[in-house]
Amino acid sequence: MANRKKMIKELKVHVIPVLYEMNFTGRFPHFRRITPNRINLLSFHFSSTNSGFSIDLANSSPDGLTTASGYNVKPTKLTAHDFKNMQPIIVHPYLDGAERSLFRYRKAHLFDFNVTKKVCQHVIKSLHTANEFWTKGTLDHHTK
Repeated sequence: MANRKKMIKELKVHVIPVLYEMNFTGRFPHFRRITPNRINLLSFHFSSTNSGFSIDLANSSPDGLTTASGYNVKPTKLTAHDFKNMQPIIVHPYLDGAERSLFRYRKAHLFDFNVTKKVCQHVIKSLHTANEFWTKGTLDHHTK
């Protein structure tokens, strides 16, 4: 199985149930949590050039979104990628302290077993950053 397909499978098994426990709805790769005063958005985005993915966050008003061309996007159809001010979850998977927004799942060496499960554990731990953004972050009214 290709690394990307394996990573998606592991995300669906380990991370997506956590999102559902957090009252999110949707299907991979786009999820939303509709509250009375805002919509919290989370979208997975896989890199086309390497073995990595980002998790993009956004907040919207509960009314949905009207694009610059006048198209109305319903609250149940919004994704984080609809907004130009989406925020990636910052990842610190390495000891060098550099900020990165890609979760990496390529095997570093032959003996690195269960790398996709380790990435899933890291994603779940990183959701506290997302929760802080969703509760304190500004509402975005700007489309791409």
